Amino acid sequence: MEKKYTNLNGWLIIVQMFLIIKAFVWIRNVELYLNVFEKKDELLKTINVSNTGLYNIFVYFELVMSFLCLSFYIIMIYYLFKRSRFFPKLTNLFLISEILLNFISTFIFIQLQPIEPAIIWNLAVNFVVAVLMIIYLKNSVRVKLTFVK
Repeated sequence: MEKKYTNLNGWLIIVQMFLIIKAFVWIRNVELYLNVFEKKDELLKTINVSNTGLYNIFVYFELVMSFLCLSFYIIMIYYLFKRSRFFPKLTNLFLISEILLNFISTFIFIQLQPIEPAIIWNLAVNFVVAVLMIIYLKNSVRVKLTFVK
C-alpha cells in the first residue's frame, strides 16, 4: 500500500511549531527595537556608548532586520500551509540568510560593548537548529512528497 504525504503531520509539525515560534520571537524583537529606536537618545546618555554612529547603525540594522525576518516568517508560514513547492527552498535560503544577518549583528554589537556568553550561546543554538532544519527539508521524503503545489 502506498503512503500519501499530503498532510502537514509527522516531523513537519516540528517545522510548523518552529516557524510560528520564530514569528513570535521576531514580533517581540520588532517591539523591542521600536522602543529602543524611540528612546535611543536617552539610552545613549545612560549606557555611555563611545561610538554613537555605530550605535545608531546597530539600532537601524536591528529594526530593519526584525521587520524583514518577521515578514519572511509570515511568508514561509503561508507557503507551508499552502504546501507550495517553493517552501523548502525558500525556507533553506532564509535560514541561511538569517544566520548571516545574526552574525553581522553580533559583529556590530561586539564593537559597542563586551559580548555576553548568552549571545554566543544564542548564535550557536540558532546555527545548529538552522542546519538541522536545512538537512531535514533537503533530504526528507515527506517534504518532497508534501510540497508539490
